[in-house]
Amino acid sequence: MLLLSANTDPWAIARNQVLNLVNQARSEHGLAPLASDPLLQKVGDAFCEKLLAEGRSGHFASDGVAPYLRYLLAGGTGFHRENVGSYQTTSPLSPEEIPSLAVELTKTMLAEKPPADGHRRTLLVPEATHMGVGLAFSQGRLVLTHEVATKLADVSPVAPICQPKNRLFFSGRLTAPWQPAAVEVLWEALPEPKPVSTGGSYSYPPRRAWFGPQEFLPGTRVTFPGALLVQNGGRFEFRSAAGPHPGVELLVLWAQRPGGSVLYPVALSGCVVLTEPLQPALAFWMSLQKKERP
Repeated sequence: MLLLSANTDPWAIARNQVLNLVNQARSEHGLAPLASDPLLQKVGDAFCEKLLAEGRSGHFASDGVAPYLRYLLAGGTGFHRENVGSYQTTSPLSPEEIPSLAVELTKTMLAEKPPADGHRRTLLVPEATHMGVGLAFSQGRLVLTHEVATKLADVSPVAPICQPKNRLFFSGRLTAPWQPAAVEVLWEALPEPKPVSTGGSYSYPPRRAWFGPQEFLPGTRVTFPGALLVQNGGRFEFRSAAGPHPGVELLVLWAQRPGGSVLYPVALSGCVVLTEPLQPALAFWMSLQKKERP
């Protein structure tokens, strides 16, 4: 069997060239580069393979699981954003064409003009830190995703599956000089199968609650349903309780720079609230925490 190096493997070449192209654009806008992230790549690859197998496009496969939830269930802790693109032709494609097609799809996104520039804005989010390039390929189609995350906190996430009204504990430490500012709780119904491609854009669920920081003296008993404790050195602890009904509950950590007034989403946690066994569609994305791509 022929072993491919990063210099000859078209998959590795495509990922490197796309990341370099994005980082060049970010540099031209005075932004820090994005680092390659294996988990984001794994989630992106799995999603691209689903789109390819199902002949679909857009941000949802037939399982109806949203981009941020796929990443969260796979073990992600950054605030997640996603671009999706594809190239299709009636002529046979060769693996050697993967890098050039992936680059062209990315160039098209970076060339977008406001107000129809959602893909471009995703790649140029100032506080974004990491990216994974998802790819799937067949004889007549290439599917690509940019899985972008803002990972500015070392966090201990909540358990991804919980019962209604279970207590949730979300904690960690922000990268200096960022300071915790709030935790936003979002909620949506459990994913449902989507019989047809929806295409277009997507958004995070609506807000259920917002918790600003509170000061607690040592030994103070923290009350529920929600409390955000901020400590020195960027440390934070958020204690809350899941909602009373099945659904998806997301916890978004917002932060600010010292002296600043603008808040940025910098970390993500949350759980799927269930009263019945875990759906196979959700279990698939959770399995990526253990499954290594060959």
